[in-house]
Amino acid sequence: MGKRIPDKSGIKQRFHNQKYQITTYEDSDFFIRTDNWKQDTVLIKDVFIQDVYKLKELKELIPIKVVVDVGGHIGTFGRLAKKLIPDCQVFAYECCPENFGPLRKNSEPHGIVTHKSAVTYEKNVCLFNAVFPDCVTTGGSTLCQPDDLKQIDKTQYWADSRPIETRTLEQVFEENGITQIDVLKLDCEGSEFSILENTSSLDRIKSIIGEWHDRARFTKLVESRFSDWKFRILQDGQLGIFWLLNE
Repeated sequence: MGKRIPDKSGIKQRFHNQKYQITTYEDSDFFIRTDNWKQDTVLIKDVFIQDVYKLKELKELIPIKVVVDVGGHIGTFGRLAKKLIPDCQVFAYECCPENFGPLRKNSEPHGIVTHKSAVTYEKNVCLFNAVFPDCVTTGGSTLCQPDDLKQIDKTQYWADSRPIETRTLEQVFEENGITQIDVLKLDCEGSEFSILENTSSLDRIKSIIGEWHDRARFTKLVESRFSDWKFRILQDGQLGIFWLLNE
């Protein structure tokens, strides 16, 4: 193992093997990819260190026993949940095969259940895959239909036609043996619309936190399906971060 090199955020890096490095913040280690260590570290800083979803604040408002993380990436949100609420159950879903390896390595030793699957109500999906060496971001892979791959932005994605397993939110409840979700976290590059527009299980969810990917469409969705929920904007813009609380 190599020498630890601190940066200004308090993160320390050390080499693990040719594929992975280990990055450490305080007492928490994360496996990150050697060929995308900068991109993976950005997500650790945003989600785990800076807590962009304000989970620390949310846990003071509602009891949290079950967390479902849709868009688990490399496990940063799940690990934060286990750090802040050690006895909670966390179920993480990730659709990008290139992210699933580090997700498992960072999650399963901490009791987080991982699923290599997309959560969506769409059928026969494939992927604008954002993960390749020194890519723009390792967190930007987006579900699409096969015909969409013909119009891909090759500077940001590659056309991934491999079959992707999918789950509806109702199947998420069933396969994990849970009856209620206290925190549903959605950072799934537009699939939040498929989930929130189509699920029949809103009455079993206490809070939804995450990122929207179309401001106007999300506003209409909140007005039509969540008028009796408390809506809070944490970060505004065409891409935004939100809370929805089922009060």
